[in-house]
Amino acid sequence: MATTKAAEPSIERSLTLTFIGDWGQANFHRICSWLTQEFCDRAGPRSRVGIYNIRGGGMEALEQVYSGEAHLSIATPAALLPAALTGKGLFAPLGPMPSLRALAALPQRDRMMLAIHPRFGIHSYADLHRVKPALRIATSSDDGTNFIGYVAMRLLEAHGITKEVLESWGGSFVLTTRPEQAIENMRVGNADAVLQEAIMTPWWRQLMEEHKLVPIPAETDALARLTSEHGWQPASIRAGFWDSEFNKEEIPALDFSDFMVLVRDDMPDDIAYLLTWCLVEQRAAIEVQYKHMDPERSPLSYPLEPAKMAKPSIPLHPAAERGVAHRPVAQLTRHAHGRQLLVLILQNHLHEAGAEILIRDGQPHELGADLVPRAILVYQHRGLNERDGQQRRVFNQLRLRLDQIRVGVGEGGLDKPVDKRRARAAKRALYVDEDR
Repeated sequence: MATTKAAEPSIERSLTLTFIGDWGQANFHRICSWLTQEFCDRAGPRSRVGIYNIRGGGMEALEQVYSGEAHLSIATPAALLPAALTGKGLFAPLGPMPSLRALAALPQRDRMMLAIHPRFGIHSYADLHRVKPALRIATSSDDGTNFIGYVAMRLLEAHGITKEVLESWGGSFVLTTRPEQAIENMRVGNADAVLQEAIMTPWWRQLMEEHKLVPIPAETDALARLTSEHGWQPASIRAGFWDSEFNKEEIPALDFSDFMVLVRDDMPDDIAYLLTWCLVEQRAAIEVQYKHMDPERSPLSYPLEPAKMAKPSIPLHPAAERGVAHRPVAQLTRHAHGRQLLVLILQNHLHEAGAEILIRDGQPHELGADLVPRAILVYQHRGLNERDGQQRRVFNQLRLRLDQIRVGVGEGGLDKPVDKRRARAAKRALYVDEDR
């Protein structure tokens, strides 16, 4: 199957950029390396990118972008970052960083959870307060730089456990910087409990399945308090995620999801657009680096869906908004005879027109990277900006093409015989060639 391919964006001048990844061996560095190659392939011949590591818990990456020392960084969790714009919470000592912007969100599914050695017989936060065990809890430092440590301590405090309370029980914190360091302290017996994120990793799986740790469900009131005070959202770990007698039911937890690709609002538009284009259009090159893992155990979700990438927790850079939110998207449909039709949809015009995509059972579904075998495209025209006559003309053309596709694949049901003449007309209207 061949399609008319839009010209790739490029920058003629050579550029030197600075990216801030992670400590060196985690996902941010991998993502930065992928983005470096895709960007430099489309920039001037002497273009290069320096990828720098962090030593602390993530704050320095945002500081360096905000100060102009670096051009791009990656941070998680997404829910923590709106406070960076206003200088609240963890970011209060630095003050507001209002010029930070996102190029895209890189969705991933993560949780923050407390788990305890089974010898204590603790199964809930209520048990903790009743028994008052002298626990050594391994977690990340709440030192003003560490995103993980900051969220971890707020989660405990929402359940009534402060440093002072823990020490009054004879307990203590075993503090490190990175997740795998805390997990290792638990594994080798330097700690009795662990409070961490990265629940999809083999480290957590080993603790839960081989060391038989007991997950402690987050309480509804505590999660509601974190939502009210910080905007953080409740989440859960599905039943059976680990092969453990203590995971036969869903485990309430705190959401710790999504990577944000961050820049400053004064990044030149052509650079921001090209970086965003690479993130979205070349996403297959990073997805393949995770496909040896089951999707729910991958630290980066795949397939990456452009519709979700366009919804970061802080505002998009204006050029990124054009590159992510208003991008052409390919959607694969299949009719009853099994022939394929690759439909190129100009999602920007669909988006402006309030288009609705109905999938299979009539439920709304946004166009994404996933290929839905039995899809019908329909539209709802909810009105356009009257001052944009060109946009209206394009929408009218698009509406006609959608009508042709809908009729071409059998309006009223995909199991109806396909009108081959109308299908060919629809194919021509969308500039699509189909294998014969």
